[in-house]
Amino acid sequence: MPEGRTETVGRDAVRFRGSALVVDSAADMPDWEFRDYRRTAVLFRDLRYFVAEKRLLPGGSYRYVLEPWEDAADLPGRTITYDDGYAAARDAAARDGARRDRASAALFFVSPLLGLLPARAKLALNDRYGFDPPTVTGQSLSLERIVFYCLAAFIMMGGIAGLPGAWLAGLMVLAVAVLVDMIMRTGPAEGGEQEQPGFWEWALPGWKRRAQSR
Repeated sequence: MPEGRTETVGRDAVRFRGSALVVDSAADMPDWEFRDYRRTAVLFRDLRYFVAEKRLLPGGSYRYVLEPWEDAADLPGRTITYDDGYAAARDAAARDGARRDRASAALFFVSPLLGLLPARAKLALNDRYGFDPPTVTGQSLSLERIVFYCLAAFIMMGGIAGLPGAWLAGLMVLAVAVLVDMIMRTGPAEGGEQEQPGFWEWALPGWKRRAQSR
């Protein structure tokens, strides 16, 4: 290859330096780490290389130096075909990961409310965003405890202030519903089971079976 010639692979810049390749990329590629044993083989233009150097550049981009793979007896840990398709799939996965991180950060602030969702929804959130069902269920139980105490206080103050009976009855029904749900969901949450019922979902027959068959 002509010395110093540069071409692009996806959004990466590839420069030929003697027998080596210098790849400048905005992507941090964990598979492209320098190692002495079970190295990753990088196939480019039907030639096999290994990662001899990885360096973080000013501005946050990365420089990878690939040297020719000369020892045919050295078995690679894995083999990567470096081409436009690889770069496109890598960048798409990075964008998807960034979207998941943003959604996870937003959901973190309402995680106690996530514990009130049905078991199937909590399992799906755990798969995609890493919200552990027993943890968010425990947070929702703490929220219910606060709500119950507030309702009890409102009922007491309402009785003293002469709040209409219909209002007091409604608050009492809501307080009882919260208390019963809190009691019924405490056991599974403390047991650490992954199938955690949502608000009053435990009262529905077969809720666990439906969660497991999602």
